[in-house]
Amino acid sequence: MEQIAFIGIDVAKDTLAINIWGQEEVIEIRNRVDSIQQWLSSLPQEAHIGMESTGSYHRLVAGLCVNSGRTVHLLQPRDMCNYRRTVAPRGKTDAIDAQVIARYVAREHASLRAWTPPTQEQDQLDALLKTRAFCSRQRSSLNQVRDAKKSLDEVLAEVEKAMTKAIAAIDRQIKLLVRKIPEMAQGCARLETIEGVGPVIAAALGNTLCKHNFKDSQALIGYVGLDPRPMESGKFKGRRRLSKRGPAELRRLLYLAAMSGVRKSWKARFEALMAKGLPRIAALCAVARKIIAVAWAIWNQSGARFDPEKVIPMQKAA
Repeated sequence: MEQIAFIGIDVAKDTLAINIWGQEEVIEIRNRVDSIQQWLSSLPQEAHIGMESTGSYHRLVAGLCVNSGRTVHLLQPRDMCNYRRTVAPRGKTDAIDAQVIARYVAREHASLRAWTPPTQEQDQLDALLKTRAFCSRQRSSLNQVRDAKKSLDEVLAEVEKAMTKAIAAIDRQIKLLVRKIPEMAQGCARLETIEGVGPVIAAALGNTLCKHNFKDSQALIGYVGLDPRPMESGKFKGRRRLSKRGPAELRRLLYLAAMSGVRKSWKARFEALMAKGLPRIAALCAVARKIIAVAWAIWNQSGARFDPEKVIPMQKAA
């Protein structure tokens, strides 16, 4: 039986630092198709390859590794930073990072999710959502500048109007792209029946659910980063805080969905949470988690749609 190789890759724009677990040597190759394919030809077929998710630089090597039949694990940079401080506290270089990643994959591969390359449509939808998020942030910043600079209000108002027009154009492109994918179109139409979830939020949720096969709604909540993490030790009971891992924009959109939803179908649940003593933000995050749970159930049940009658207020559920 061929021995499994555990490999760590530190990805940079032009180069890849590579270490095979159990070997001290760290090799460096160009982050180009020909160099990567030549290196892959020397590897055993059974290999688990880990690398950090680094914007777009990792996409080439990750895609080629998956196409060659190897298993790829995309790792959170923050996790690797904390892990490196534990096992290699004396410094940080590309070679050290590659060794640390190889060690992590060798020790933890059984609990890691294998990465699946997104389709072209999923990539396009991600790009549109990221562009929309950027425009939304800039428009919010522009509003703050307008409040501080009244003398420029007229000029800045025109800029804000152009930004709003750009966001509307992106929204139209998102809707057109969703319609081109039958699975997405049907699923997003059902997600939009959830109170507070509009076309953009449904597209963001649907794209996430298409790319990842979450075993349950709690896995999706953890992926989004809306899961409250306990802070306890002995008799000490600290305040729970959100993990805030995963896609920040999707987390923001779901919070906005909760803010919109509590005006109607989610109002009773929200008021019950507030009556229990939760701060407003914590109550809205709890509603957002329930929206995620409902979205996961609707997506995974053929023909399912949102039923407001099933949104039981907390006091009745107790």
